[in-house]
Amino acid sequence: MPSLGVTDQVLASHKVAPTPIRIDMNAQMDCCNVYYSLVDESYYFVLALKQEAEQWRVNWTYIEPHVRVRLVIQSSLITPDKISSFIGLNPTQSYLQGEKRNKSVNSVYRQHGWAFELDKDTPASLEQKLDKLISVIDEKRESLRTLGESANIRVMVWYDGYKDWMGGVALSAEQMALLGEIGAGLEIDIHASGPDWPDP
Repeated sequence: MPSLGVTDQVLASHKVAPTPIRIDMNAQMDCCNVYYSLVDESYYFVLALKQEAEQWRVNWTYIEPHVRVRLVIQSSLITPDKISSFIGLNPTQSYLQGEKRNKSVNSVYRQHGWAFELDKDTPASLEQKLDKLISVIDEKRESLRTLGESANIRVMVWYDGYKDWMGGVALSAEQMALLGEIGAGLEIDIHASGPDWPDP
C-alpha cells in the first residue's frame, strides 16, 4: 500500500483485504479506482490511480460507503405478479400481504411488496447506483406513474459509511425530476459504523 496520510490511518484502524473486489475506470476524474473490502466492515477502501509516463501511481485514497438503491412498490390491492406484468419488469424481491416478515419474528407484511435492485454488493457511489436504476425504470415511467395512483412507490437508499468519514448525499435535478414524474418518494437510511479514527 502507498504511504499516504489517509492510507496510514486506514491501515492503523482497519484490516484491508489483500485482493481488490472492483477496478473501475473513472473517465470524469481521469483515473482508475481500485476498491478493497475492509474486514468486518461494509464500506470500502479505494485507491485512485493516475497514469503518468506509462506508470500507474496512487494519487489519492478515500473510503467509499456501502450503498444500496431499490425501487420499492407496495399495495394492498395489487399483487407482485400483477405489478411485474403491468410495468414489464421482474422484481429481485417480493412478498404477499399476510406473509411472515421473518421466521423468528411473529410479524407479517401489511401490504403486498415488490422491489427491484441492481448491483446489490457492487461498490459504487449513490449517484452511480441511482443513475443505473433510473436508466432501467426510465422507459417504464408511464406505467409507473399510472401504478402510483393505487400503489405507494419509493426509492429506498441504504447508506452505510465509516463514522469518521461521512460525506453528504446529493441528487441531480434530473434524478429528482424523474422521481417526481413517477410519483416516487425518496427514503434514505444512513448508518455510521467502524473503529475510531487514529490520531495522525
